[in-house]
Amino acid sequence: MASRLLLLVSSLVAVALSACVTSSGSGGSGGGVCLTDADGDGEVSGLGCGPTPTDSDATTGDNGSGPDGGPAKSDAVAQGGRTPATVCARWNADRKLLNEGSWSGNLAKCLPAILADNARANTLTQVNLMRFLAQLPEVTENATKSGAAQACALMMHANSALSHTPPTNWKCYSDLGAQGAKTSNISSGPSVSAVQSYMIDSGANNAKTLGHRRWILSHSLGPIGMGGTSPQGSSCLAVIGGTGKFSRSFTAWPAPGPFPVEAVTSGGSATLDQTGWLVQTDQINLGTSKVTVTANGQDMPVLTTVLGQGYGAQYALGFKPVGWKSQAGVTYTVTVDKVGAKPWTYDVQMVDCAAIAGP
Repeated sequence: MASRLLLLVSSLVAVALSACVTSSGSGGSGGGVCLTDADGDGEVSGLGCGPTPTDSDATTGDNGSGPDGGPAKSDAVAQGGRTPATVCARWNADRKLLNEGSWSGNLAKCLPAILADNARANTLTQVNLMRFLAQLPEVTENATKSGAAQACALMMHANSALSHTPPTNWKCYSDLGAQGAKTSNISSGPSVSAVQSYMIDSGANNAKTLGHRRWILSHSLGPIGMGGTSPQGSSCLAVIGGTGKFSRSFTAWPAPGPFPVEAVTSGGSATLDQTGWLVQTDQINLGTSKVTVTANGQDMPVLTTVLGQGYGAQYALGFKPVGWKSQAGVTYTVTVDKVGAKPWTYDVQMVDCAAIAGP
């Protein structure tokens, strides 16, 4: 069974999404448990709720360290300066670094310990690979945030459930873990592989937000924290409370320029074409905008959805291909209207990185 994810719900839409405290048989009185291990196989079924921007505070370890996520500024997404070879070299190199490492903690004794150095490094590599593809600044790890994320992962694993507001009667409950739960993307799978799953963002509960993906692509992201009980257990990726100051008109996924088709097709039980492409911004309300896609002079139908506000970016649109799939060797021209005097237009060049020799 593919690992499951849990997304922190933006405070701007928390009331509307209150029904995400769902899943028949959910346990934990008063704890907002979104998902439980319904079939007893050690994995959580379904996808659920997610982190609010207002949940950040000093206890998560934002100490002003480093220039993560900024302060670079760009008025538009750059489309030049990259080649399929350079993009695929980075993709092929980083996608080899998927070892989940080890965990020195103890579930029975509720000892969170820490995820192995190589597992945290590989998780960070995957996050920064996605940000590289999106032409965003890289981020670094914050040790205090990783401590909270680790305590979070321990609780999720111990209870075979995912919750951003775990009840105090949960096994292995701690205030630190509860703080990590409020400020993290959460998965029932291990830390490194969870990153690509967040980027695909499958599941009915995520369709209205694509929030896991949007937090990773946030202009305000960084530093981040990572925790997990790898390779069998749960993981938490602390993404709230960033100090990044990057600014530009929009960020898209798939991103403009050469883009690995493998990033569309890999990631578990669904593909990016099935969950939807994305454009997000902090500057312009996209509530009345529409997206059109063309390729080789032909219209490529898409279904546009206005996504929930406040998940990593204030405004966002999702758009799903209708009757077609992304293909390597094809360049897709995306246009977003009603964003000012001129529409946003960019080209996505799908590349088969498996066919391009890497390091």
